[in-house]
Amino acid sequence: MEQEDRRATTRVEIPLVGTITVEGEKPIKVYARDIGQEGAYLWGSTSPRIGDKVRVDLHSSSELHQFTFSLEAVGTITRVDLHEERKYGFAVNFEEILDAGRRVD
Repeated sequence: MEQEDRRATTRVEIPLVGTITVEGEKPIKVYARDIGQEGAYLWGSTSPRIGDKVRVDLHSSSELHQFTFSLEAVGTITRVDLHEERKYGFAVNFEEILDAGRRVD
């Protein structure tokens, strides 16, 4: 039986790196697995908690691509997965996009 995708918008895989920050805590370095208009799935060696409000700061991870992209947003952690020892995946639903930019070289 196929699993139904309940997202209202499509997510795309794009190599982004950056940080998420829970207020009053140190930033967590993250890598994006996929990202869309409503949220993103991120990887990190540390994880926020479900329900945490976070600031997300992401940018293109490679100069090999013909474009640069950056995103600043705030959102809420809705899911946390332990994938391997000390590697976490977590979903963040965006509540507000503060800035998003793309430049084609």
